Formats: sequence, structure tokens, C-alpha cells
Amino acid sequence: MNSIFSQVNEGNSNILLSKDGNEQSLFRLCKRKQSLRLNNKYVGQNIKFHQEVKNHYEFIGSYLQNEQLLLICKSNMTKEFDDLAEFLIKNKVKIDDDHISLVQIENCLAQGVSKIGVIDYYSKIYNNRILECKPKWNKMSLLNYMTYISFEGFGHEASDMNKVICRNCLNSKTNIKKKFILCYNGCMGLQPIDGYPELKNYILTPSNIITKIYEQQTQLQDQIVYNDESTLFLINLLIALRDITLFIDIDKKKITIIDLDYKNIENKDDFDFKMSKEWILLQKFTPNI
Repeated sequence: MNSIFSQVNEGNSNILLSKDGNEQSLFRLCKRKQSLRLNNKYVGQNIKFHQEVKNHYEFIGSYLQNEQLLLICKSNMTKEFDDLAEFLIKNKVKIDDDHISLVQIENCLAQGVSKIGVIDYYSKIYNNRILECKPKWNKMSLLNYMTYISFEGFGHEASDMNKVICRNCLNSKTNIKKKFILCYNGCMGLQPIDGYPELKNYILTPSNIITKIYEQQTQLQDQIVYNDESTLFLINLLIALRDITLFIDIDKKKITIIDLDYKNIENKDDFDFKMSKEWILLQKFTPNI
């Protein structure tokens, strides 16, 4: 029997599905953990995280992708449950719960795609009019970067305040697959999108959404009280903002934030583990900065 769901895309943590051939709405199926029970728990945490963001950070919340949590129960939705379970089993997820937490979302490309321009690993342009991008980290001083990646708020020398660091470009040097060609901090210019004048003009506008996201990152970093676990929500939000995807639709003048995912930073040890990659990156490149 044919599946009700069809795979549209897949990332490290989620499978993106359509239902009954209708792609006006899509469905995010979590595969982050190798346990359905743990994935269900995470989906609940992520929905709660999004609600907290909407309650306390209206600017970010106003751009968040519309979503609806669906509980697909094995007892009364057997066909849907079994179809979804098949996708999970293929991804080595153990089916150890009696329901699947599925998130229904709007499709940012619902009008269809006739042309895709691939700029780099993080940036695509659809139909010459819609930009998909991941702004990642705002540019900062070396001192601020070192302070940020230590829960104790460890800094270094005052002179490091005058050394500017683009973490995006640093990471590109270590990961060829995810190399930036278009850095939204402006490090390499905008030549890769010269063929898309309206999108380029938007990015050059001082009030564009990428600039606003970078400003929000800076404000959050200033609000965090290091060595104080009461600010862990801010830390989770800051890290999540550095991993979002934006869809910028020039025709509809619509901007959507997707993949603002809760990072499971619940204590100092979680934070230190998450930042271990940053310390490796810092130690590798600091002598050259």
C-alpha cells in the first residue's frame, strides 16, 4: 500500500514530508535522537521554546514560521503512524512510543520552483526572486568571541577588542563542504548575487532582516550574565539564532525564519560541550588573527 506521506527534503535532525501530494503545507518529522520517545520530548521542548520567544522577543516571533503540533496516535491513526514510523526506522530511530509528534508548517516555496540558483552551501535563490540563506554569526571582536564561548565570561587581553573576527569565514577554512562564498558580514562582497539585482539591493538596505538578526545577536550577548544558569534561555536563543534559515520573498515582501531550534543547553556542562568546537577553532586560528 502506498504511503500517505512523501519525502520532500531531509536534514540532520528532521525529515520534511508532504501529505497526499499536497505541498501547500509540509510536515517536520524529528529524527534527532535514535528514540521516538526522546524525539517526541524534543519536539515538545521546541514548541515551548518558540512560544517563549514569541512572548518575550516579538521581533523574532513575528517572523517565525507558522506551525501546528499534531499527535499521530497508533491507536486511532494506524496508517499515518505506520507510514511515519517507516521513515524513522530507515533512519535507525527506535519506535518506543505510542504516538508521533509531527509539526505541520507552511511551505515557503508553495507556489512551485522552476529555477534554482545555488550560491553556496548556505544560500540558494529560487525563481530569481526568493533567497534562502543562513546568516550564521555576526562579526565581533576577538575579545567578545572569547568571552562568549566561556560560561565564566573569560576574556583575554584588552587589545583583543581591536581585533575583528568573522567566525563564519574562520569556519569556512576548516570545512570545504560548507565553505562560504557569500558572507553576510560583507567580508567577500556581493558579487555572487550580481545577477539578482532586487535581492542584492535588499541586502544592501541598512534595515534588512539579516542586519536586524545580527543586531539581535549582539543585544542578546550583552544581556547574558555568564556563570549564571538563570540566563540559559538567552544562551539557547543566541545559539539558535546563529543557526536559523531565512526565506526572503521579494515578490511577496515576506520574510520567514525557519529552524529556530532549541539547543538543549540546560546547564554549564551542556554549554561547555557545545562550545568545545569553538575553542578548537579559536586555538587553530588565533595566532593568525
